[in-house]
Amino acid sequence: MSIDSIKNKLGDNLERTNFPSNLIIRITKLIDKNLNKFTPEDFRILIGQEMYLDIILPLSIRLLENDPLISGDYYRGDLLKAVLSINAKFWKDNPELKSRLDNILKKNKNELLKVSEIKDCVSKFTKESI
Repeated sequence: MSIDSIKNKLGDNLERTNFPSNLIIRITKLIDKNLNKFTPEDFRILIGQEMYLDIILPLSIRLLENDPLISGDYYRGDLLKAVLSINAKFWKDNPELKSRLDNILKKNKNELLKVSEIKDCVSKFTKESI
């Protein structure tokens, strides 16, 4: 099932654009891609744009529960960094997902803080969660 098919079932028509940037082209392809075939990078791209979080974040959290340092195309933990960068209102509105993320961070904090690319995001998020 793709994001497009889920949104259509919910009666939510997706807006498509003709602006031909590489990012827009990639996102358009992801909307039609079967979610079972998403890679960590696919999730990272949509999360970075804060798009379709209601659909993709539960799946992303599941990946992070299995491997908090799973990577997209850039570095170890880049998916986690994208998740940690989501605006605070989303987490306030989704306490169950926030709780799952907090558990990932608590369980793996020492290991996560050793990764230079994500340690600041981990520290900031955990301080804000207290």
